[in-house]
Amino acid sequence: MTLRFLTWLLLLGTPLALRAQADTLRVMHYNLLAFGLSCPGVSVVDKYDWLGEILAHERPQIFTVNELGPNVLLANGIRDVSFAYNPDIAYAPFTNQASSDRVNLLFYDETVVGYKGGEVITGSIRDVNVYYLYHKPVPPGGDTTFLTCVVTHFKAGSSTNDQNQRQVNAQNIMSWAGTRLREENILLLGDLNVSSAGEASFQTLTLGADTSRRFLDPLGLATIGWSGAAGAAAHTQSTRSSSPDCGSGGGMDDRFDFILASRPVMSGLAGLHLVPGSYTAPGNNGSYYNQELGCSGNSSVPFNVCLALKQMSDHLPVVVDLAVDGPSTGLAAAPPLPVRWLSETGSPSLRFAVESGRPLKVRIVDAMGRSLLSQDLSPQAGPYHIPRPQGARGIYFLDLRDDQGRSYQRLLR
Repeated sequence: MTLRFLTWLLLLGTPLALRAQADTLRVMHYNLLAFGLSCPGVSVVDKYDWLGEILAHERPQIFTVNELGPNVLLANGIRDVSFAYNPDIAYAPFTNQASSDRVNLLFYDETVVGYKGGEVITGSIRDVNVYYLYHKPVPPGGDTTFLTCVVTHFKAGSSTNDQNQRQVNAQNIMSWAGTRLREENILLLGDLNVSSAGEASFQTLTLGADTSRRFLDPLGLATIGWSGAAGAAAHTQSTRSSSPDCGSGGGMDDRFDFILASRPVMSGLAGLHLVPGSYTAPGNNGSYYNQELGCSGNSSVPFNVCLALKQMSDHLPVVVDLAVDGPSTGLAAAPPLPVRWLSETGSPSLRFAVESGRPLKVRIVDAMGRSLLSQDLSPQAGPYHIPRPQGARGIYFLDLRDDQGRSYQRLLR
């Protein structure tokens, strides 16, 4: 696929200006693999410790999970033991209307996040949980920024019945979402168990006829897909070649775990935005396709965290950062740079003109936040030329800034 320019606003047509000094919330989702249930050779005490090493490294303020045993004592243990570094962690109320042996839950840092309430969307085999959150501190006028987290765990398996049950879940979620996707900050977090981007349930979530009522993939892979070695950097399962407990083996060759976002989250229209390049699957540096997660020489996380990821679950967590730039920060938006894009499809370089007369900084990162190019540009009258990113297909971000403004462009290869 040729590289083409799209704006960071994902078809809205206007570059997103980054808000200076915005508060940042880290959001993490994780399938905990039968946490607190009976699994051969694994104790819940060990899982508390492994999870604690991972959390202490990633430091999320919002943490959502699948596959927690339906016991409040397990939630207390995660809060008190795994989150021992942060005494301000709380969790939302339990639900288990589907009477499953594995439930979802949301943990949050009470100093920066408030819990407003929740509801349950009917799921095919498990509850789909909706959590309504707001950013703290709330200013005197009471006008703050809101975020809704929808946490789900779709049915596993490859049979027609399994796929049909995933489709029922997706349809129920989209019926609930309705016009909210156009106007509200919503994240969909969960183990979707989809075999590919072409599966009906994933397309229901991301490729509806009404483009304003879709969940968006921050990695930009909803139409490209992530199969094979080319999509290795997006894969989240399995961390093991063979599994000693209740999990699966087979190595890293599936993308089951997702954080999808509404258009306002991606565009910054409702007081916060997803930080470009912040979407990661900790531990996955893209080098382990169809292999177990390697820890020697894996610089994406420290060695002890990598080992904890392999022992804790057959899934990797997924993480994004949200910059809160709405009423609660009281900050004005920085103006976008006046950029004219001149590149043509097939050109060996990216061409653009900026008529500000000020020095520029340019940076290109991939979807996992890895820097591919970083350089300073002196003011000039004619267009600038920089090389196009090379490598695997996927999404890249071009970040242009001077001392008065900043703009992003999204690049698809």
